[in-house]
Amino acid sequence: MGSNPVLEHHPSIISHTWEDILCLSKIRKNTKTDYERKLLFKYIVVELRSIVEQLEKLQGIIFTIIKGEPKNKVPKGYISEPEAEEIKSLFKKYHITKKDVEKDIIEIRNNIGAHRGNQPWVNIMELWDKLEPETFKPLLIVIPELFEAITKLDIYDWTRIPEEGSIEICCSGLNWP
Repeated sequence: MGSNPVLEHHPSIISHTWEDILCLSKIRKNTKTDYERKLLFKYIVVELRSIVEQLEKLQGIIFTIIKGEPKNKVPKGYISEPEAEEIKSLFKKYHITKKDVEKDIIEIRNNIGAHRGNQPWVNIMELWDKLEPETFKPLLIVIPELFEAITKLDIYDWTRIPEEGSIEICCSGLNWP
């Protein structure tokens, strides 16, 4: 039995990226100008996009275990029926919440965040105007709830390293048959 190095890092990436979001939020609280606060929040949105991408991949792994198909691709692990129902419900809540802001997250990341698109100035200003934390707050609330449920599943070897107000998870990865 070996591990799949591509899959074993999703939870670790999510937890470390969440740490980055918490750190940026802490720094943001101590900034004075509107511009600085928006600038820092822009990078929170970029990190949020990274978490969303990893959660999508992790969802695929989890649902493969739940369905048990295809047999040759099912990672080692066990998810009980009550756990499956809970995780399905949380992913549904996550997707409903994400749907409201996903387009903005992608546009912010691709046009003023991680990349600088060749956009008309008016479009750039519209994206900067969307950098309001309240808009993204529901997603920032649902992600830790979902991630906490994921960490309780019997699909990883977990070691918790808690820090103040954070989710810090390290794992050895999924073992593939």
